[in-house]
Amino acid sequence: MQTIRSRIIYHLLKLASSPFDARNTLTQQRAKVERQSKYLIMPRRVEVQPVLIDDIYAEWVQPPKKTAKGAILFLHGGGYTMGSCNSHRAFAARIAISCQLPVLLINYR
Repeated sequence: MQTIRSRIIYHLLKLASSPFDARNTLTQQRAKVERQSKYLIMPRRVEVQPVLIDDIYAEWVQPPKKTAKGAILFLHGGGYTMGSCNSHRAFAARIAISCQLPVLLINYR
C-alpha cells in the first residue's frame, strides 16, 4: 500500500512532462533529468562519500547500519545515454538501507 506522500510525489512526477521527447535533443533530455533529480528525497542518516575510480566519478552510499558483509555495485539504467549519480542516489540509498550494505554508485553514460 502506497503512502499518501508517495502517491503525491508519483502524481507530481507524472505531471512533469517526460524528458523523453523526440522534439528535444539528447542534451536537453539529460539536462531535464538532472533538474528533476533535485526533487528526489534522500533517506535520513545515509552518508554519501565521493570517490574517483581511475577517471570515473562514483559514490559510496553508506547505510546508517551495516550488519551484512559485502557491498552492492549499482549500475543505473538509462541505456548509456541518461542517468547519473544525481538521478539514482536516493534509490541507491534505499537499497543500501534495505540490504544494510554500502552501495557503490557509478556515474557513467
